[in-house]
Amino acid sequence: MPKPGSAKEPSAYRFGVFQFHAATLALAKSGISIRLQPQPARLLNLLLANAGNLITRDSIRGSLWKDGTNVDFETGVNRCIRQLRTALSDDAVTPRYIKTVPRIGYSFIAPVAGGAAAPVAKTESGNGAPPQSIAVLPFVNLSGDPQDEYFGDGLAEEITNVLAQMVGLKVLARTSAFAFKGKNDDIRGIAAALDVDNLLEGSVRRNGGQIRVTVQLIEAATGTHLSSKRYDGKMTDIFALQDEIAADVARQFRVGPGTSRRFTYNVAACEAYLEGRFHWNKYAPGAFTKALACFDRAIAMDAACAPAWAGIAQCSLGLVTEAGFSALDYLPKAAEAARRSLELDDSSGEAHACLGQVAAMLYHDWASAARHFDRALARDPSPYVRITYSGWHLCPLGRARDAVMETGRLVADDPLNLLGRWTYGASLFFARDFERAAEVWSRLLDIDPSFPKVLQALSVARGFQGRFEESIALAQKLVEILGNTVHSLWALAQAYAVAGELVAAKSALRELEELQGGNKGAATQMAILYGLLGETDRAFACLEEAYCYRQPLLLLANVQPRMDCLRSDPRLQDMLAKLNLPRPASA
Repeated sequence: MPKPGSAKEPSAYRFGVFQFHAATLALAKSGISIRLQPQPARLLNLLLANAGNLITRDSIRGSLWKDGTNVDFETGVNRCIRQLRTALSDDAVTPRYIKTVPRIGYSFIAPVAGGAAAPVAKTESGNGAPPQSIAVLPFVNLSGDPQDEYFGDGLAEEITNVLAQMVGLKVLARTSAFAFKGKNDDIRGIAAALDVDNLLEGSVRRNGGQIRVTVQLIEAATGTHLSSKRYDGKMTDIFALQDEIAADVARQFRVGPGTSRRFTYNVAACEAYLEGRFHWNKYAPGAFTKALACFDRAIAMDAACAPAWAGIAQCSLGLVTEAGFSALDYLPKAAEAARRSLELDDSSGEAHACLGQVAAMLYHDWASAARHFDRALARDPSPYVRITYSGWHLCPLGRARDAVMETGRLVADDPLNLLGRWTYGASLFFARDFERAAEVWSRLLDIDPSFPKVLQALSVARGFQGRFEESIALAQKLVEILGNTVHSLWALAQAYAVAGELVAAKSALRELEELQGGNKGAATQMAILYGLLGETDRAFACLEEAYCYRQPLLLLANVQPRMDCLRSDPRLQDMLAKLNLPRPASA
């Protein structure tokens, strides 16, 4: 293989409808320029110069990260590959251009021709405006009261939503931008990690009914403040204030302004809603309970607050899927709240996604679920919509590969969305790509070593890889963090069972059985454990119980590899028929 960068480069490379100019690092599609940041462009140049050959990650590090900067190489190279795949409309699962060799490197696999450079048309943004991508960072709370923290977060999120409506402006999703909350990272490093050209940062100070917001629009490459402005007003004018801030940003980018969602004229209801979103975004059972109380408070003050109704639906579903609350009690509540939200505002993608989940979990009506998810994706393909569509529609129906593609695109769009990354790993796992699933989850632990969902998932994946000691150690760490819960004890019992440590597995299973409500709240998990221990009849008794109580995890029976221990029994096929699920290809 030629040494990276050693081959004589032509003035331009041609592949498919694309042309890349080596000297200027300019990419074009059918003569129209496609903007790349410098580092992804250099990586593309390196891959094209060695097309057909594997370029190791060490070679990439030596060629492109050799200047001693403090940039995190792993984050940097992954970000570059994501941007290149987006620019080339390529896919990580079925690549046409860039193939990933896990843990080793990358290869440019399409035919490449070299020749003289052709003229490239200028992009429409060549009008003196800054490059057209932005992330809105959490606004700093200067009110002196920590209880007001939710308001700055909520204001930043609502401004993000307004900016996202503007044609021609790429706005990073809230989740990734908020990953830098409370950190004093360098602006250029934040922009590089988020793959955006500009950042909007600010602060909020409230005093009684008055509010002061200060915002700065910063060009990341130079650190230049493109604009800095202070906005003063009354809390009753909060929606107009959001519109004014967004309009000022729009003028900087030469794009038309969007408008805020005036979802209530009641200031107290608005604050309750923003506080609910603050808790909801933590995505944990305890936070769902707090968020639900806030949303209930919002609709008590303004029953026409549509997003608060959608929030009630989301929290009700979250308590079922994440905390094991009764599906028979909470799914009807979720459906009622989602329908109320849509009566008030039929543009809510999240409300439709909630109805799609209820249709699948409560009624096993996959046609109705598909209609709601299609509407959700058409109206507002938010991370929540895409995550629930992948996890509770595509995967149960045996379309795990489609889920991999959907969540892979989500990760590319919202790279620091940890739940999105977890779902991407889960989709790979259900597609039985255990190596890549484990790699995704392992990198997530590098970001958050105490992420319970990842510890549990990686423990299971390590078992499939035959790395039993690691599987058990991860489950033991989960027990240390959570104590004896359904999630931690199930992870520990399955880890021991697949490792052949049956005495320890049965001990963990007994502890799980003794948990209050354990059999009802964890019937599917219990069925898997009984299956692994050879107690098939008890396993199917648990599956029947899970069906009666509408436990959501049962919907994954079609694709759950840990259920392979039961797959040859015709009773599992009977259960899939009751769930209106197709037989898996291997059945």
